Amino acid sequence: MKEITQEELEKNLSLLSVLYSTAVWKITAKDEDEVFRIGLDRVTDFLKPDIATILVLEEGFLKIKAGMGLSKEVCSDIVVEVGQGTSGEVFLTGRPIAIYDLSKRDPSFIDPFIEGMDVKSIFCYPIKAEDNIIGVIWFGFLSGYEPSKEEEWLVALVAERISLMLQIHRLKITNSNE
Repeated sequence: MKEITQEELEKNLSLLSVLYSTAVWKITAKDEDEVFRIGLDRVTDFLKPDIATILVLEEGFLKIKAGMGLSKEVCSDIVVEVGQGTSGEVFLTGRPIAIYDLSKRDPSFIDPFIEGMDVKSIFCYPIKAEDNIIGVIWFGFLSGYEPSKEEEWLVALVAERISLMLQIHRLKITNSNE
């Protein structure tokens, strides 16, 4: 039997904690932005990125709906064209992207909200509602980072949960207006 280090044990316990909190996540959000903030909090507690965002398609552009590690001005002012940067590419293709060393990529692959920052690694995952991509969840790391299979799975789970909570929130609004 393989020995488990203290670090591995703590990481596994942290993963279980995030899984539990995601599984019992109830729709308590008062608006869609809060759904995004809660979802981002769930996964950033585990991944510990330096920067994290949820971008959602609005008026033909991806707009930051929840952010961590970015100024309020960047979160409110920056928009990303579909296909632009990593987030735009993930939105366009529907496939997650993990880049361990961003310096080896074409500069056009850098998202506009991190221009001038020393981000080394990124991980971006689509958020889908039914068969449509509605946004992306994006993580940036100032040091080298490569997500494990468990971390990729966790981000996929949180992205699905964000989508579900958003759909439930919208149904509640529709039902209350009838």
